[in-house]
Amino acid sequence: MLLAGAILLVGIAVTWWFMHARRPPPPHPETALFRHIEEPRVVLADVFRSYDSEAAVATPLEAAGLTVIRKVQQRPEDPRYPLRRMATFTVLSYKHLDCEGTLILEFFNDRLMEADFRPDDAARYAPRLRRAYPILRSTGTGHAEATAAPLRMWSSVELAKSKVGRSLGTEGMVLWQDLRLIAQRDDWDARYGTIPIPSNR
Repeated sequence: MLLAGAILLVGIAVTWWFMHARRPPPPHPETALFRHIEEPRVVLADVFRSYDSEAAVATPLEAAGLTVIRKVQQRPEDPRYPLRRMATFTVLSYKHLDCEGTLILEFFNDRLMEADFRPDDAARYAPRLRRAYPILRSTGTGHAEATAAPLRMWSSVELAKSKVGRSLGTEGMVLWQDLRLIAQRDDWDARYGTIPIPSNR
């Protein structure tokens, strides 16, 4: 009788542990906010749409024979802060405006936030970029910028191909950003970035 009671108690304890101790922590109440998809989306680098998922972006790139190098940084789940997953895709030998270079795509919580193209030959790429994006205007610092919220573009291509830029080793690049996602990432960092990750995670 005593043995049966002990077995019953052990069974209850094991059941409780599986039901409660192993249960993942409840999500932060603002998790849905930091995963929300807003409309309208903006076009980045002529092809991609902001808020597209990592899978939606990677699939056509890989189908085209390109290699997507992924780097992911994700905080462990914790009820003290919402989800924070940052993913970077690097695609070598990518062509934009018929010029080859490196494409870098940034995601915040599985939503495309930013595209960055770095041409191998800035001098060849620069006139094509000017024709394709006449909205880009010089900032007086060698860079060019244009904002039509929520889209922001920024370029260092003209500086990179100049004598000054070459002497400084400036890398030519053009950047497309959805400012809504940039602001949300910055808001997450400002509000939750100082919360330490638990040592047992």
